[in-house]
Amino acid sequence: EAMTECLVCPIGKSSTVVGATSIDVCLPCAAGTYAAQPGQSECTKCRAGTWNDQNGSTLESACIHCAEGRYSDTLGASGPGTCESCHAGRYSVTTGGGSLASCLLCAPGRWTDALVQTDCQDC
Repeated sequence: EAMTECLVCPIGKSSTVVGATSIDVCLPCAAGTYAAQPGQSECTKCRAGTWNDQNGSTLESACIHCAEGRYSDTLGASGPGTCESCHAGRYSVTTGGGSLASCLLCAPGRWTDALVQTDCQDC
């Protein structure tokens, strides 16, 4: 019996091939990406402030948040090396900061001269 529709790539994989004749064209998502739905033509990049070092990820939750005191503006990061330290004079108490703006400035009367801080000290 003839097929009336094409099969889809499973979650965690994608393919851009037109007219594919085999599931072999469905390739695992690369590190830094995931495919949560079947039939994707490209994998979704992990958002800024997160990273994923595994191939074939099926969920956005596979993207790990940068730690407190760090941020990353990189989309599709494949490792924690993209998580940069908040600069001196700044701090962050949240994980998954997607830009330097997520590192808050120390308030007047408070300071820090170190990197990767979660608080500022009183003068």
